Formats: sequence, structure tokens, C-alpha cells
Amino acid sequence: MARAVDYTVQVLKGVEHAHQAQILHRDLRPANVLVSESGVVKVADFGTSRLLEKSHATTVIGSPPYMAPEQFQGRAVLASDIYSVGVMLYQMLTGTLPYYSPNPAQIERMVAQGRCTPPRIRNSHVPREISDIVMKAIAPDLSERYQRASELLDDLGTATDIDHRATEFEDMRKRLKAREVPKRGFCWHCRKPLHARSDTCPFCGERQ
Repeated sequence: MARAVDYTVQVLKGVEHAHQAQILHRDLRPANVLVSESGVVKVADFGTSRLLEKSHATTVIGSPPYMAPEQFQGRAVLASDIYSVGVMLYQMLTGTLPYYSPNPAQIERMVAQGRCTPPRIRNSHVPREISDIVMKAIAPDLSERYQRASELLDDLGTATDIDHRATEFEDMRKRLKAREVPKRGFCWHCRKPLHARSDTCPFCGERQ
């Protein structure tokens, strides 16, 4: 999981650099991401990229499993690249694509509906925060998706700072504490046995 997030962060930094120059990649997919032996990631193949002179690109270009809904309509925007990165992160976390069909038209319909299984359901080791981030990155509704790579970078950084092992330990401690049977005590005054949760001695009436 850590490696998947690390690769995604490096891709996003490259995407953000391109977006700052209003360059839309339009074909972000594993084949266009190069990883060195030392783990350095480079985004490649900008042959399909487009300088955004308008609010969106008008040509339908991309690889269907990684294309955002608006991209199928020839209305790609910067957030369309974010969608593609989200799909790659989903794939790294689960070993499968959120939507797949040999028929591009079928993929378009599935993507538009947005009915995909969250990563955490496919892989229980994926933290809930990361799963939610992925689902926001691949939201079919453009207004509900991350608009810039920097936004996604910020959320990934926050999510990975959470110590899940500590959280799980604390939850376990609370569950064990709830199961503990309080030990019986004795009244400080008459020394007779008390019920575990008694505030007042039933024999002499003294408060404990």
C-alpha cells in the first residue's frame, strides 16, 4: 500500500507541474509511467497532451479504462487527468480496474454510472481514508472530484500520517476494557463485601 501511494504521489507531482502550464496529458495509464530501479517515477508519452486554450479539450483521446466520463464526450479538463491517476491508484491497491470491458462503449456506460466497488471492499488492508480518497478521485460527477493534483496530494499526505496501528491498538484496548469484570470490594466502614458497582454499602449505608 505504501509503495502504491508513493508512486501516485510522484505521478501527481509531475501532473501538477504540467497542469500549472495548462498542459493536459489525456492518456495517463501504467504504460505511460516509468519507474526506475531506485523507485523514481517519471510520467511519459506527452504525445497526446494538449495545451488548454479553452476550458476543455475537444478531441476524444485516451485509454477507455482510464478515461473520465467527460473525456468520452471530448470535453477533457484538468480533473480528467486526476481521474486517470485515481484509476491507477485503485488498480495498484486492488489488482483490478474499477471498470473493465473489451467494449469501450460499455466502459463508457459503466464509468458514467459510477457504480464501482470501493478499494477497501476488494482489499481489506486498504485504510478507509485512502479508499475514500480514491473514490473521490474517480467520482463520475466532475464537481465531486478533485480539481487539481495538489488537492489530491494534500489528502494523501494527511491520510498516510495517520498511525493506523496505534488506532487499532486503542480500539482493541477499549474492547478488552469493556469485557473486564470489576473486582468485588469491601466497605471501608463495616468491611462487608460490596457489589462491584456499588456506590453505597447496603449494610451500613456508608458511601464508598
